[in-house]
Amino acid sequence: MDFLTGVLWWIIGIIALMIALPIIGVVIQTHEENKKREQQEMMERREAREREEQAKREQAEAEARAREALAERKSRIQAAVERCPGAAAYLTGSKAHTRRSYLTVDQMDKETSFVALDTETTGLSSGADEIIEIACVRVRDGAITDEYTTLVHPRIPIPDAASRVNHITDEMVEHAPTIEDVLPEIRAFIGESVVAAHNARFDADFLEVDCWNCGFIPPSRYFDTMRLAEFYDVPNKKLKTLLSAARIKNTAEHRALGDARAVAQLILTTNERRKAAET
Repeated sequence: MDFLTGVLWWIIGIIALMIALPIIGVVIQTHEENKKREQQEMMERREAREREEQAKREQAEAEARAREALAERKSRIQAAVERCPGAAAYLTGSKAHTRRSYLTVDQMDKETSFVALDTETTGLSSGADEIIEIACVRVRDGAITDEYTTLVHPRIPIPDAASRVNHITDEMVEHAPTIEDVLPEIRAFIGESVVAAHNARFDADFLEVDCWNCGFIPPSRYFDTMRLAEFYDVPNKKLKTLLSAARIKNTAEHRALGDARAVAQLILTTNERRKAAET
């Protein structure tokens, strides 16, 4: 009897062990998986902290670079203003800013002087792109009296698409002055004159952004030579089309000085033709 009881308990033990072993295996596996998951979570938290600390360091470095760039910009502007005292009259705070307006042809007729302006840029966005060349041509009493032009070193590379249009390359502007260096002279050159340009909104947007960024009140009165298309029998309002209709030759198309001179001449020629037609 004792033998049979022992055998029975032995069988029960074997059965219990067979039942327990898978359960123990599951428990051990679950424990290992939980341990691995905890280790993975700890690693992820550590990596997240490291990324956050790296982001903070990069932000601090970026802020430091921005402060240095701002200080350098202010220093360049101050030096440029000292070289061109006339620009001081247009520093922000020196006078009230008037909102931008566009003159009609009749209003432009009453102006005895104006400044024709053209810019070449790295692209079409005044918020993201940069001026790489700018020219101003002063007209007084029906004649060109003064000119100013310069290449400008941008803070970004010149895209190939832009170079194909204006033929200005990174090498050409590598040693050119920055917009901070030249803007005081440009602003003083324009003064209170009307700014004439073809598709004037484009040039005005770029000039306005740089004026504000450099601490200057931008010019506020513009005349767009696209308005002169109504005096010519032309299929479109492109500058090249209007110049052809007015029989004006632009020897430096898509360069700032060539286009600024063309704008000035287009206005003068159109005025002469209008007056002749009225007599």
